[in-house]
Order: sequence, then C-alpha cells, then structure tokens
Amino acid sequence: MSEQGFVKSGFEESVWVREADEKYKHQILMSAHIDYTLILCKDIATLQDFKQQFLTRFKGTDEGEVTEYLGCEIERDRVAGTLKISQCTYIRRILETHGMTDTNPVKMPLNPARDCRGGIHLKGTMDEGITFFRPFDPADVNRLHGWVDSDYAADPDNRRSTTSFLRNLLRDLGYP
Repeated sequence: MSEQGFVKSGFEESVWVREADEKYKHQILMSAHIDYTLILCKDIATLQDFKQQFLTRFKGTDEGEVTEYLGCEIERDRVAGTLKISQCTYIRRILETHGMTDTNPVKMPLNPARDCRGGIHLKGTMDEGITFFRPFDPADVNRLHGWVDSDYAADPDNRRSTTSFLRNLLRDLGYP
C-alpha cells in the first residue's frame, strides 16, 4: 500500500490513508480485512478512478456502494443525510446458533453471561443501530463532541470495570 502513496492510519494496521495529490485530487481512505476492502472518498470521480487503477493491480470486484461490511449492515440516506450501522443479521445468526429465535426479549437478563451472552437481550434490540446525522450547522461538520460509556465492576467473573469513548468521527473527510 505504501507504494501507492498510502500510510497507516495511526495504530490500526488495516486502515490506510492516501492524502490528496496531483494523481488523486481528494483524500482516499481504505480499510482492508482479509477478503474485504472498503474504500472511501468524498469525490465520486476520484473514487472511481482509484478503484479502476486498484483493480488492475489486485484481483477483485467492485460491488458498488457498501451495504454490509464485517458483520454490520449499512443503510445510507443521502437526501436525509443519515447513515445507520446495525448488526441485525449477526444477531439473528447468534440467536439461531443457540436455538433462541423464538425467545421473548427482555430488557435485562438475570445473568447475561449465562443467557447466551445476552442473547435474549439481543432479541429485543435486533432492529437497533447507530444512526449518524448530517449536522445542520456547517461549523459542526466533522466534529464529534464525544460520547462516553462506562460500567463499574460489571464483569461477573473478575468485577472489572469497562470504559469506552468515541471521538473525531469522519475527521477531515469533508462530508457536508
């Protein structure tokens, strides 16, 4: 990838970035996981040109706009300016594997670790996902103020706490 002008995106080994230059007028991002590659660019002409060049060098097919990637469904509404990521198919497979497709969903199982790792909780959230909206104020484009989630001593085995945060979503991509 470095021969094509890409550099790794931080510590993530599977995400690459190519900055705009004379050959490609817009920044290109690429995520590659085994047999799945996702290519992003805000300019469709640059994207098409890059994909054509990429497929002359590497064996593959252009499947068009992404609707599924790494177990996540992706729904995009360009008019409304939304993008929804969900895992309905993945959750359905978990429930089928454990014979739980006909279970009744509950808000909080008594023992999530024992109950198919939360399978009966998943049943009630199959249609849920994360929806990203285009900001109304142009000053908020590419700005994520931040979300934090934590759980104090929730691990039933070792009583460890967990904390996660999300920030800098879609930085420098210029999506209006």
